Amino acid sequence: MRLSAEERELLGVELAAVRDQASTTELRDLCGRILAGLDGGKISRELEEPLGRLLAAGLESGRIRHAHHADGETVALRLYQRLPQGRAAADNAREVNEALRALAGQALRQVELRPRGPGRYALILNTEQASVTVWIDRNGVGVRSLEVGA
Repeated sequence: MRLSAEERELLGVELAAVRDQASTTELRDLCGRILAGLDGGKISRELEEPLGRLLAAGLESGRIRHAHHADGETVALRLYQRLPQGRAAADNAREVNEALRALAGQALRQVELRPRGPGRYALILNTEQASVTVWIDRNGVGVRSLEVGA
């Protein structure tokens, strides 16, 4: 995957910081391997998934925004969306949006968000003609059930 100059700059700083604070040799080595590829302006396919995990951790914790401000966070988010985890999240969102289209133009009779465990929720949407339950958790979103003609 090719990287823009902005992405290379952000990754260089971010990965060096993570490497320097890493508590394991494996994490230090991983950061070093990714950093070594930055000079060529590319990330090899085998490093895309681990880079996605590192970016996710930095984005979720707020570390990237704190260290690189809103502009750096935007660069990191755009890159994350091109990595396997970001593509999977976009696919999940498309699937949920497709299911939610069953509700288009209908009056909502029930809208409820229910906790289902630590970091896990069910969003329930009912109309006279359809019912959709969407789960939301740390791993993403998905349609739990879709009933049309309900």
